[in-house]
Amino acid sequence: MGRHRNSQKRIYIPGATYFITTVTCGRYPYFEEEIFRDLFVHELMYCSELKSFSLYGYAVMPDHAHVLFRPMGGFTYSQIMHFIKRHCTRNANFIMGYARPGDNDECAPEGAIRPLEGAIGQSRLRGDARLNEFIMKIRNYREKFVARHGDRSPFPPFKWQKSYHDHYIRDMDDLRNHLAYIARQCSHHGCGGSVRVDGMGGES
Repeated sequence: MGRHRNSQKRIYIPGATYFITTVTCGRYPYFEEEIFRDLFVHELMYCSELKSFSLYGYAVMPDHAHVLFRPMGGFTYSQIMHFIKRHCTRNANFIMGYARPGDNDECAPEGAIRPLEGAIGQSRLRGDARLNEFIMKIRNYREKFVARHGDRSPFPPFKWQKSYHDHYIRDMDDLRNHLAYIARQCSHHGCGGSVRVDGMGGES
């Protein structure tokens, strides 16, 4: 069992399943835009291949997201969440057309807005078929966004709230309760979103 370096003193338990909640900075409702919900889901799926985790469910609401997963490939849930949040930030801001340099704060558009080709050039997966497919998906999102909103984004640069909430799943009852919690997110919040539970379910 290990501890995270920051003041939250995160606990890592080998083989454990975690329920994570991450919130946009200032609770800005970026995910009311379907393109950004789709982007988050694709980032999640892409990360599951690269970082090897079992995904049991997710819910993407207007200003936050829940993810339920079990790390499998030697990466901690902190490393997985850092990957997802950083890449979602970079790619959301690319989609919106922002080109300002960011900083290292999770609540800022960190590093994110260098040209997409720069991200490809610096990737250790350059030339990898999965990466190339993902890059094409991001470009398609950009084209769709411009067609819908024009060259000037109506949204501010994408930012996450610093850090996130984590919960260690203790037993099967705890797992079922959190899967049910994910499944009822749209009705709970009275809004649309993207929800999937245990590899089944669908998006609404």
